[in-house]
Amino acid sequence: GTNVPLLRQFFNLMPSRRAWAAQSQQPPEFLIDQFFNVPGVGLVVAGTLLSGVVSLNHVLAMGPNNVGKFNTVTVKSIHHMRTAVPALLPGQTGAFVVRSRTKEHVKNFGVRKGMVLLEGTEEPRATRTFACDVLVLHSQTTMRVNYQPILYARNVRQCVRIAAMDKEVLRTGVRARVTFEFMYRPEFLQQGTKVLFTEGKTKAIGTIRELLG
Repeated sequence: GTNVPLLRQFFNLMPSRRAWAAQSQQPPEFLIDQFFNVPGVGLVVAGTLLSGVVSLNHVLAMGPNNVGKFNTVTVKSIHHMRTAVPALLPGQTGAFVVRSRTKEHVKNFGVRKGMVLLEGTEEPRATRTFACDVLVLHSQTTMRVNYQPILYARNVRQCVRIAAMDKEVLRTGVRARVTFEFMYRPEFLQQGTKVLFTEGKTKAIGTIRELLG
């Protein structure tokens, strides 16, 4: 098409919705969206860096696995836009070649979508139960305790169960404080994260207010 370079220039000049430069001083947090094994290279994880700067030989904690454990890995290679780079900056998408820092092979870590890479010097904790302020956008049925929708929060996608709530039932337009529990495995969440719940035609949005354990 005509004037495509001008359109690209326009997109590059548009201001970002987030101040990514200020995030470079924070500890690294990388969301894993994809992973694959490359013969002769090893495990490659791809995703988005939300905060911090990740450079070569950076030590990071990868997890949580199915039991909520984080494993320590070393970044051996970094690619951004299909080009090898010395570091990945906040807001950029990229791919890391990671190696285990223990005798256990990285293939045995149970890598999956929804995991994160965090600063290796910290001790991150996975969450199974959390409280949310929820607004029901649309529901053809009433939701009660033990209702099981699908949760979407950043790169996390998993079925959850309503463990408790401050209303007897949830219907369209109702706001409530709801306690959810992951059905299959703990995940890494943070307070203030926006979430979406769906089940059939039922849709609700919310914000994580408290991590309970």
